[in-house]
Formats: sequence, C-alpha cells, structure tokens
Amino acid sequence: MSALTRKRLMIALAVSLGANLFMAGFLVARGLRSGDGRRPVAAMESPRALAQAARSAGAGKQLRRVMQAHRPELRSRREAMREAHRRARHALVAQPFDPKALDAALDDVRSRQAERQDALHGAVVGLASELSPKQRRALAKASRRGGGKRPRPDRR
Repeated sequence: MSALTRKRLMIALAVSLGANLFMAGFLVARGLRSGDGRRPVAAMESPRALAQAARSAGAGKQLRRVMQAHRPELRSRREAMREAHRRARHALVAQPFDPKALDAALDDVRSRQAERQDALHGAVVGLASELSPKQRRALAKASRRGGGKRPRPDRR
C-alpha cells in the first residue's frame, strides 16, 4: 500500500469516526429530552411540577389546602437558596479569587437545596396523607410522566 493511499484511508477513517460519534451524541441527546425540547421534572423536585401532577390526579383541592400550610416555609427556603446562589456567583467572580470561599459558597448552595427539598417533601407527604389510594396512584403516575417541564437553557 502506497503512502498516499494509506494517508487517504486514515483520513477517511477519521472522518467516518467523527461522523459516527457526532450522530451517536445527537441521538443520545435527543433521547434524553422530551419532544418539546424540555426535560421532564419529577413532581417531587418542584412545587410547580407537584401542582401539575396533583391537578392531573384530581387532587387540586387537597393540593391548595396543603400548599397553603407549607407556602411560608417553601417561600423562605426558596429565598435562602437564591441567596446562596447569589453568594456563590459573587465568590466565583471575586478578585482576588479565593477557591476556599467558592467551595464554601457551593457547599451552602447544596445545603439550601437540600433544605428546600425537605420542605417540598413535607408538602408531598401532607398531600399524600389527604388522598385516596386511587388518587395516590394517579399522582405517582403523573409524577413518573414528569409532572412538569423545566425549560431548556437558552443556547444563544
């Protein structure tokens, strides 16, 4: 095999490999998102997703009652999480940059997110306690479908 033929073969193989990897990545990414370009959000992850799942399960009245009781805590947890995110952004751009400060700020973000999830899970338990077995099954089914949708980030 001549050097020129060998070189052409290597180029063709590299182009083919690149095209195959691109196509595989495209198909995997497409499979990970829903048809409308937004990924499903489990009902246990977001108050809005929980509300959508509860409504589709016919539990709107119970949801309103439970959320009325949990709203102040959910609101304060959300605000604490937003504040933790703000501090992390500030630590990220601070001059001089302090890796330990950013690490501490990100630890705080994780803690605040966990606290918010705990509060939301309390609302889920409260809601489930008021539902019939049939409604709980419907809520679980709606939750598996991804009770809500989270918008994809703008890629512009």
